[in-house]
Amino acid sequence: MLENQRGCCAICDRAATEFKTRLAVDHNHVSGEIRGLLCSYCNHRVIGRHRDADLLRKMADYVDQGTGKFVPKQRPKKRRRKKK
Repeated sequence: MLENQRGCCAICDRAATEFKTRLAVDHNHVSGEIRGLLCSYCNHRVIGRHRDADLLRKMADYVDQGTGKFVPKQRPKKRRRKKK
């Protein structure tokens, strides 16, 4: 399986050699079917919290979208001088 994934995490595509721990075997907890090998970040934070494929697709669409509006740049804060 690791060879089929070119030695990388199935989601973030980072090489298995970059991590201190081995890639985790990700699987469907209902059926037991193995999906692939994931780094601990992708396993716990990406897949671990969200198992609904439709929700993950919605999340990806949301991250890709833009509104054309931007947060205004903040002016640098003035430093106060210490009183002597």
